[in-house]
Amino acid sequence: MKLQKLKHFLIIAVLALFSYQDTFSQCFQIESILVDACGVQEGLNEMVRFKVGNTAINTSNMSVSWPNNPWQGLIRNSVTASKVATLNADILDAGGCGQLIEPTGGVLPANASVILVTSHNFDTDLNSFGALTDNVYIIFQNNPTTVSGHFANSGTGIRTLTISFGSCSDTVSYDRALLIDTNGATVPADGAIVQYTPAGTATYINNGCSAPVPPFTVDAGPATMSACAGTTISLNGIAQGYQSVRWSAASGTFSTATNLSTTYTSSASQAGTVVAITLTAINSCGLEIRDTINLTLTNSTTPNFPTVLSLCTGSTAPVLNTTSPNGISGTWNPAVVSNT
Repeated sequence: MKLQKLKHFLIIAVLALFSYQDTFSQCFQIESILVDACGVQEGLNEMVRFKVGNTAINTSNMSVSWPNNPWQGLIRNSVTASKVATLNADILDAGGCGQLIEPTGGVLPANASVILVTSHNFDTDLNSFGALTDNVYIIFQNNPTTVSGHFANSGTGIRTLTISFGSCSDTVSYDRALLIDTNGATVPADGAIVQYTPAGTATYINNGCSAPVPPFTVDAGPATMSACAGTTISLNGIAQGYQSVRWSAASGTFSTATNLSTTYTSSASQAGTVVAITLTAINSCGLEIRDTINLTLTNSTTPNFPTVLSLCTGSTAPVLNTTSPNGISGTWNPAVVSNT
């Protein structure tokens, strides 16, 4: 009986230890790295974004193991205050309602989003935060002169970053050969970012010269399209950082005007006109941005082939013309007339 009680106690203790370690390891999570910063002084302009867990943490016991260069601690002074003020003014000018905040007493609140900059001498012109919609805490490494990069953004091989707050830490890795440019090509390019899931799985994006925060963008699709008047076309917009979207046009109808993917039906009487189809994205600050497709509507003409064909079994089948008498080109299905 005593042996069974001891086994039961040990099982509970082990489970409690695993539960404690799992909870403790989630005191923060690295979410993304701006690996390829803009500017020739790359070591001053790189950034890491991480998320604090359910309990506040203090930067007094923070340390970082960079893939390259030593950790130099944090700094907060008049220089960092000036940088933050400049960025916050730019955010407001861009239509954002979020702000960057330097932590008081080094305390990062529970559930805070945090940006770590590799130097307090970074260039604010090269690191736009755009129309930031949430408050984000920002901290700076005390790095006045180290301009060589803290990461690697070309060549091959795995690079690893570890951030520690005393007894809890997080480690992520990326393959520098998988970094992409703004067109999605796997080549070294300014603005390359690596994003991480809570499990540490890496994905690769590039939003150009900007901070590693969600951008606010909208893309309705091709700049120009054409269709027959009175027909229905599919629309598939793309947007980031939005709260809602809205399709609009001076005429015609949408199946669902508030979805990124929808259909648009024009009127048969619109032949010969160009319709501006606009996709508007609205963020949580109420800022609106737009992108437009110019849709050229043409006459809907029916090919005027004869609708009756007589053919005796076994006789020579006619060759089907791919252009109708009224000049409409196309393909036949089936392509060959059967004589059986």
